[in-house]
Amino acid sequence: MLSTATDLACCGLLVGVFEVVFSVLVGVTPPLGYLLLVLSLTCGAAILLTPWVLLPRASASLPLAIFAAWVLGTGMDAWLAILGGVGVWLLAGRAMSAGLSGLLVAIPLGVALPFSLLVSPRVVSRVGLGSFEQGLAGSILVLAALLICFAVQMILISRGGRGGATRVAILVALLPGLTAMSPLLTRGQHPENRMPVYEADTPRGSGASVLLLVLDTVRADHLSIYGYERETTPELSRFLQDRPQTALYDMAFAPGTWTLPSHASLFTGLLPSQHNAHEGVMYREEGTVRRPRLKAEETLAELAKRNGYRTAAVLSNTVSLRAAGMRRGFDWAFKPLQERRFELLGERLRHRLIPMVYDYVSKPGPNVYRINELILQYMDSVGDAPFLIVGNYAEAHIPYAPRPPFSGRYTEAGIPNWGPPQDGQSEELMEYLEARYDEEILALDSGLGELFESLEERGALDDTWVIITSDHGEAFGEHGVTEHGTGVYNEVTRIPLLISPPKGESLDPTAEAVSLVDVTALISAVIDGTKLGVGRDLREKNEKSVVRMEYFGNPGKRIAHGVLASQPGRAVAIGDRKLLMQGDRTELYLLSDDPLEEEDRYQEMMESAQALAPELPDLIMDEALPETRNFSESEKAELQALGYLE
Repeated sequence: MLSTATDLACCGLLVGVFEVVFSVLVGVTPPLGYLLLVLSLTCGAAILLTPWVLLPRASASLPLAIFAAWVLGTGMDAWLAILGGVGVWLLAGRAMSAGLSGLLVAIPLGVALPFSLLVSPRVVSRVGLGSFEQGLAGSILVLAALLICFAVQMILISRGGRGGATRVAILVALLPGLTAMSPLLTRGQHPENRMPVYEADTPRGSGASVLLLVLDTVRADHLSIYGYERETTPELSRFLQDRPQTALYDMAFAPGTWTLPSHASLFTGLLPSQHNAHEGVMYREEGTVRRPRLKAEETLAELAKRNGYRTAAVLSNTVSLRAAGMRRGFDWAFKPLQERRFELLGERLRHRLIPMVYDYVSKPGPNVYRINELILQYMDSVGDAPFLIVGNYAEAHIPYAPRPPFSGRYTEAGIPNWGPPQDGQSEELMEYLEARYDEEILALDSGLGELFESLEERGALDDTWVIITSDHGEAFGEHGVTEHGTGVYNEVTRIPLLISPPKGESLDPTAEAVSLVDVTALISAVIDGTKLGVGRDLREKNEKSVVRMEYFGNPGKRIAHGVLASQPGRAVAIGDRKLLMQGDRTELYLLSDDPLEEEDRYQEMMESAQALAPELPDLIMDEALPETRNFSESEKAELQALGYLE
């Protein structure tokens, strides 16, 4: 028993160590405490399997095989993982019957498991032999790599014989070393992650630079700069104080209700029904998720590039690129594929057994500090050329997992069953999730403060348009729906908007409704002197925006997020009045008195409703417009991690 426990602990330790080394090499550097926890959980899980050795005619090969199947099960279907475990059992049993000790079997297995699951698929993709996807083909690749690597190591060890201690020592040191170094082969595999190098003679424009910061999933009424009772945005408040020319728009709206359509509208100046990147296209066929194609004659980045601007998109939420054509015009579109959480047994056990411990470490995508670093790095690389940089921050996006010291600021630990807000949750849990969401906003605000300091040190704020906004909000059951991509009420569509012009420029903020497509029109007019899309340049005075919001409905959200979430919705706001239609609801709200949309004025303000009705969007889809392809399994996994697929 003791010998077998030692063998299993060694195998588990190697699996954990190689996952740690691999993750660090590909850019993930979690806290030391988290690393020790993951290692302890992996080794502990392995040791718990020791009693299997007591079965008649069993040896250390059986618990090692069960451990292998357990680890494999984190990356493939159960029956394939069991098949891999059987293969390990046969190979390990054969090796032990030939005289190898359990320890000499455990070491190659501890190398082969992380190599097969983490390294080999990426190496295969890197050398151009194929694109690894989680599915049958990918699982077969993993199993083949596991069994071949395991078998080759044991053959080399067994041929060493009693006098082959040196060969065994070299093998034990060399193979883990090669495994640990393999991630270096994969770091530059995505061309969009390679920052461009501009030649000295590259044409450059002469206009003002534009820094557009999108605070993903941040609703306006949860920011203290908009009067929220919790102090969630002290750094944005300081930014407003330090730059009094900054315009704060009280009633800004997103044309879409989730990440992709709103970013596409921001990039094109068009409504979702016009640019085609929306849920109606993605979920057109039941049971399939299609990747849509962006429809636009020119994007904002293309217009900027045509005018000699350097263009970059630094995105934490990869969903903003989930339509063909979203990268159009960007010299560099950073897609954080290498920023991934731990994948093997230790993290899965932590998530299942102690989900509130180090939960922020497993949050998908890079944090605010990483996005800041990349924005500043790109800004420094372009010299004195004007730039258009779009930054996307996903702190407020589900899962809500604020990092210390912000975690616990508005909540107390003790509710382990947390997740996205869903229909039917208790009031206590909904309030808890809302507080966690507020902590995420506070954490994001702190990171933005550091970015503002760095920009000030570089002197970049004096000649740059800095625009801070969001793509959508988040619902916590206010009108019968939860999360986002579920409706056109203000909790989902009303967003923050701050515009800080460079020296010598000014804006007159309005309390009336404005739209993200107006931001597109402003930026394009700053760069080119012409307006892109259907919005209005916010520098134009004495004009009102016609603000339209569209949601095509998603039947898959009916159970988790409310019946209304499955039904299409559309809304229009002009001035301080908003007409909304979703499902069987037709409602009118006076935004100046009722920004939370608590009092429907449709019956008493029928004339206003009738005047607004012709301006409602039509939710027309172009049935003839071609789509690119179905999402791959790995792309679907990313969408699921962010809550876009059930």
